[in-house]
Amino acid sequence: MVRRRLGKLSYPEKAVRVITGLPAKYRDPKTGLAYATLDPFKAIRERFMEEHNGLRKKMEMGDLFDTLTSANGFSAKRKRTMVPKTSRSFSLRNSARFCNLETPEASEVSDSDSD
Repeated sequence: MVRRRLGKLSYPEKAVRVITGLPAKYRDPKTGLAYATLDPFKAIRERFMEEHNGLRKKMEMGDLFDTLTSANGFSAKRKRTMVPKTSRSFSLRNSARFCNLETPEASEVSDSDSD
């Protein structure tokens, strides 16, 4: 009854294969492209690797090391920052003040015990 009032439920559009244009069963997680069998999947991945192979070559250790050791990189010598010493030092006497503080729950318990 409810379906008659609301109308037909619409189904999501089926994915279409990139290579053949026919309906696809699967979707490649890296590229998001649709495929149906193993052969198109291999073709999609090969094309993906060809396009992104240049990115891997750029990230070789030599280039990475050169970018890190440039003027703003890690090997630039820096002085340590000095933290000024405070004139006050933390003492055990100051911390003893916090040990005797009562919480509201503790004061309620002590009030109920006195009844």
